[in-house]
Amino acid sequence: MTPWSKELVIRPGREVWIRCFGVPIHARCPGTFTSIGQQWNVVLLVEFSSRESGLLEEGRVLFSTEVIDRPLNCVFTLRVNGKDFACRVVEGYPLNTQRL
Repeated sequence: MTPWSKELVIRPGREVWIRCFGVPIHARCPGTFTSIGQQWNVVLLVEFSSRESGLLEEGRVLFSTEVIDRPLNCVFTLRVNGKDFACRVVEGYPLNTQRL
């Protein structure tokens, strides 16, 4: 922890859950979802709906970000073993959380 001083700079930010869809089944692991979340900043937690349900429908990532003026909702290309997959992330909420 850093003691307070007049020179201390506090950056605006927030913690955000994103829901990740379209990640191919063979790439669904904590490392993949961590990489996705790191596009916006520091990953705090990774959560899978699949751990309890066995459905592997989506993964969720909690991260901190300085994006405060709009919700995150985008399509991106995920490259796995040289093949591209269209994936989507949207802001959402966790089912259960487990630390990395």
